[in-house]
Amino acid sequence: AVVRHPWDRLNSGFRSKYEEWCNLDNECFTKHFVPTMPKKEGKYTFHEFVKALSKIPPLQMDVHFRPQTLICELTTFPYDEFVDLKNTTQMDLGQEEWL
Repeated sequence: AVVRHPWDRLNSGFRSKYEEWCNLDNECFTKHFVPTMPKKEGKYTFHEFVKALSKIPPLQMDVHFRPQTLICELTTFPYDEFVDLKNTTQMDLGQEEWL
């Protein structure tokens, strides 16, 4: 399995779902992704998003924001490779073939 850094994943999810999918529409974002977002005029901030998300139990979060530890089955699969996908020049041939 490939997992992303949690902050990269949150930022990407926020931008993808709020800015692109909901086109910066607060009602859409609240309805479809983060029901704990406060009602307000103007754009949501990333800080408001993280604060609202922290009020939702992890198993009830939208799958795009749910902690990866809940979907990676850490006790089932052996995780023995750690690769920084931002720096692919450090990968060896076996890792490149695996990806």
